[in-house]
Amino acid sequence: MQQPKLNRDLLVHRQALLGFILALTRDHQAAEEIFQETALAILDEAAAGRQVDPFLPWAREVARRRVSEYYRAATQQRRALALPEALLDGIARAFDENEEAQEEARARQKHLAACIEALTERIRRMIEMRYHRRMAVAEIAQDAGWTVDAVHVALSRARKTLAECITRKAALAAPRKRR
Repeated sequence: MQQPKLNRDLLVHRQALLGFILALTRDHQAAEEIFQETALAILDEAAAGRQVDPFLPWAREVARRRVSEYYRAATQQRRALALPEALLDGIARAFDENEEAQEEARARQKHLAACIEALTERIRRMIEMRYHRRMAVAEIAQDAGWTVDAVHVALSRARKTLAECITRKAALAAPRKRR
């Protein structure tokens, strides 16, 4: 059954889909409500056995239609200003064009997490202190019992190692994407 995959896709792409709806409505409450309606519509399609691939462009079209319905209802109820259909289409195209960049960013984050795991515990801890907790290099040096210069060198090498690791993982993943 297709529904579990669509459930996963909804979870994976929730923020992107909600951001798309928010860009169209400019109203957080309305965007959340429309997202819920969109999710229900997608799950109804899944229950009917619809196959969806790629998910995100299809889901954005479902959401765009729900946004259009929202504006039609709002206009009828209180003569609200609706976005012109051409503007809705333009925003949808912009999100489509940005989709590849979003996918690449998610892949890079995944690669980064894997590459960080491959580092030694001590270096992982230094990276966490410097970039997550935003500690000064002098504080890290004191904590590690190293000189400030040694911490600078260790962090520099770690950044280089991580960059090379991410590049390697991206190169290995690239052929699989093309198939």
